[in-house]
Amino acid sequence: FCCSLKEIIFHEGLKEIGSSAFYGCSIENLNLPDSLTVVGMNSFAYNTKITNIKFNESLTDIKSGAFSKNENLKSVVFNDGLKSVGSDAFWGCKNLKEIILPDGLATLDVSALDECASLKKIYIGKNTELESAYKGFAISCAGLENIFVSKDNKFYTAKDGILYSKNKEKLIRVCPQCPHKNITIPESVTKISKDAFNSVKDRIIRFDSISISGIEASSVHSKNNIYVRCHNGSNI
Repeated sequence: FCCSLKEIIFHEGLKEIGSSAFYGCSIENLNLPDSLTVVGMNSFAYNTKITNIKFNESLTDIKSGAFSKNENLKSVVFNDGLKSVGSDAFWGCKNLKEIILPDGLATLDVSALDECASLKKIYIGKNTELESAYKGFAISCAGLENIFVSKDNKFYTAKDGILYSKNKEKLIRVCPQCPHKNITIPESVTKISKDAFNSVKDRIIRFDSISISGIEASSVHSKNNIYVRCHNGSNI
């Protein structure tokens, strides 16, 4: 690895940056060429100096782990032409505070933003769908306060820091720092995603219905002082 590499000058015409190309480097300013369409797997992983990234309009794919463990990364500006963000793409970027996903983004892997400890807000655009079949989303993002979803998104909706499927039949994610200590889950919910309550602490969860037919593994971690109350007043 080129651990001391601080600067790269990319020439126009470059289409793709290959897997692990600059893994573990110390790049201070990342200026990607306008011609770039693909950032490869782990290509800039474990870079400790990058603080800001602005993607060009030609970029369509950010592969798995591309910017994982960029611990000083504070700002990411996505382009409207982006189509896919892979697994662990921004995993462990502990200083990211806000993510605004473009309307054109088609797929975001559920693990793309895991362990972003300072992340407070996620904005999901109108065409974005989470990959990996509704498994745990934004895991170990203990500072997450709210998730916002475009009203035109046909897959999801959100309210009061809780992400649901569009028809509100599935609860996908409760933000650990959601605004309410007492959370009422609507009676339309019949399924709860894996790790839906990950990092959520000191909350009372009330279900208005007992028709929950599917609770995926690790949905609730008992050590986090979460009290689950059924509609008839009994506790779980």
